[in-house]
Amino acid sequence: MGSLPAVDVQNLEKRYGNLTALGVSFQAGEREIFGLIGPNGAGKTTYLRIVATLIKPTSGSFPHTQSGFSMPCPTPPHCSPSKLSS
Repeated sequence: MGSLPAVDVQNLEKRYGNLTALGVSFQAGEREIFGLIGPNGAGKTTYLRIVATLIKPTSGSFPHTQSGFSMPCPTPPHCSPSKLSS
């Protein structure tokens, strides 16, 4: 790529009890086209829900801010504390 990636996902994981619903790392550069493909249950929707801050990841980073997922809720009531899953 040569320059800093536009998207840099590192060890992003979402677990529900003993089930790992998502475990992914990838980078995408500026002006690069990429897609999320996979079979049912592969974690595509879970990834998009994390990026949209609808649910919190169990671990990993997707730098919305310097400290990872500390981005505040954009618009109540969509992400009131009762609607955000941890």
